[in-house]
Amino acid sequence: MKNDAMNICMITDNNYTIYTGIALTSLKKCKKATSSYNIYILTDYIEDENKNRLLSLKDSTFNIEIITVRGYEKYQQQLEIKTISARPISLYKFKIPEILDFLDTVLYIDGDILFMKDIDEIFSTVLGEYYAAVTPENIISKKPPISSTRIGNDHLIYFNSGLMLMNLDKMRNDKIPEKLLYYRTHGKNFLMDQDAFNSIIGNNVICLSPIHFTSYYELSSRENLKKYGFNSKSKIIKNSFILHLATKNKPWVKKQPWITRYYLKFHKESPFKDVPITPYTYTNQLYNRIYDTLEDTFVFNIMKKAVGAFRKKKPNK
Repeated sequence: MKNDAMNICMITDNNYTIYTGIALTSLKKCKKATSSYNIYILTDYIEDENKNRLLSLKDSTFNIEIITVRGYEKYQQQLEIKTISARPISLYKFKIPEILDFLDTVLYIDGDILFMKDIDEIFSTVLGEYYAAVTPENIISKKPPISSTRIGNDHLIYFNSGLMLMNLDKMRNDKIPEKLLYYRTHGKNFLMDQDAFNSIIGNNVICLSPIHFTSYYELSSRENLKKYGFNSKSKIIKNSFILHLATKNKPWVKKQPWITRYYLKFHKESPFKDVPITPYTYTNQLYNRIYDTLEDTFVFNIMKKAVGAFRKKKPNK
């Protein structure tokens, strides 16, 4: 592996290895021939069969190392939030600067994603004295967003902790892991780790373009499309670097326009291709492709509005 390889960190438990494997497959298929990556996967436990599947993606420019983390077991039950699906294993993010103490910089990224193109552009970001490069969830203005004020701070940026280009050296020097855990234990938290990151480092981050990390759930609103600089969902997806599938209805659970087709494609090319993941079989691809092609057209949107209006007027039996 080249010394100039780009470093990525992901977190998974045994049950989520299939989705981590599909995400890594998409990166390997989309990366440039000249790009090299070191992938560090943090886990509490992965069974040998799933480890071997993940490690089968390794080659001379795509290294994978699986690291079993110990020491957070005592916090698992105490810090669980019953109202959200994220497990306390997500809190391993707090320890990344300590676990990867041999690195100065790493890109942390969630497992419910698809890479759409090589991400070397993200790694060209100069961090300097910033703790991280992130993608804001809000449109930045002179007033702090509700997501900031509800946790008691006035930061103008509230970012998604599903992607962070982390300045590990500065985080270690400023004891950020300890501060994150203290806030998570004593502060106001609506999300497993995101509120802690925003509270502790949110006033010292640099912003990436929203197109670097596109949150699929935001694309259901035409108002949100402006944030990405395109006027249609299809154009945003085609120009995105990473698609974040941050929605209750994941593309392997429910048909998601434009996304399910891509996801099934990478599943078929992954080491988990023999493991069923979705009720949507490959025989549905013709329907999916037609739907995806029509979805952003003017006529299609008029039809959707007409059907919605008809349903509202239709009396209940």
